[in-house]
Amino acid sequence: MGFIISLILSILFIWILGAYSIYLLIGSTIFGAITSIVASNKGRNAGWWFLIGYLCWLIGFIVALIISKDEESIESKSIQKGESRACPFCAETVKMKAKVCKHCGKDLPEISEKIYSSGRAFSVTKEGLFSAIRARDLGETEKIVNTNSSLVNQPDIDGLTPLHIAAIENQPSICSFLISKGANINAQDNSGQTANDYARTFNFIGVMEIFT
Repeated sequence: MGFIISLILSILFIWILGAYSIYLLIGSTIFGAITSIVASNKGRNAGWWFLIGYLCWLIGFIVALIISKDEESIESKSIQKGESRACPFCAETVKMKAKVCKHCGKDLPEISEKIYSSGRAFSVTKEGLFSAIRARDLGETEKIVNTNSSLVNQPDIDGLTPLHIAAIENQPSICSFLISKGANINAQDNSGQTANDYARTFNFIGVMEIFT
């Protein structure tokens, strides 16, 4: 009799678990996403924190709220996005358009597209090249391509080549350099767009002139 009751209860438990599994999945995904966003804004690894939030729900979210910021990671991402740059005098991170360094008080040189360098060393890989271009770093772009010229036409998962990225980022000097190194101006991404198509879409006249 006890065995039958246990069997019935087990079947009932499995049925209930199955009935509510979709809600558990949705809840886990929501907590994972929220936890990931909070942690990512603090410079933490978004993938790992999504997993923590997914498995731990509210506990993972609370931990993400109270952990300290990874300032070095945040600054690194800001430089890669072209939002900040390194002060040439004290090497501290400042805003891209800053006129005076808030850390050492010295006047910052004006940004010149042709000589500007983010102060970071990017890896000689496809990902490193894309990051250097997005950081508007002509110097690092030149170093990477000169080290491994085969990267100049390698596309990402969306079919975007380094030339596409340079055009989208409105970087005529980088576009000109990539073309001089053999970048294919007729290369199309997964949507059939060339680098020049993007320049025309955004009306980047300086970039369009490179392709004429």
